[in-house]
Amino acid sequence: MPVRTPVEELHDGPRTVAEAAGGRTAAARALRRKVPGLSPAHALAHVTGLLAGEVPAPLLAVARQELVDPFEPAPAVHAHGVDGGR
Repeated sequence: MPVRTPVEELHDGPRTVAEAAGGRTAAARALRRKVPGLSPAHALAHVTGLLAGEVPAPLLAVARQELVDPFEPAPAVHAHGVDGGR
């Protein structure tokens, strides 16, 4: 089963709304509920790109920034007595 990114999952909602009777404007509203950092014009451009097959990179970056938590690696853990006596 392929792993889906948060952005791919985000696109499912607006795509479904746009393909239904709601159209692009309703899809842009649905997108803004999930990514409030997009202006109405950017949300509409995002949906237009999504339906055309390619969302502009700057708009994807805004969605990623709001949806994906930054990676914070855990500090190194040292197990005592397991390192071969070093």
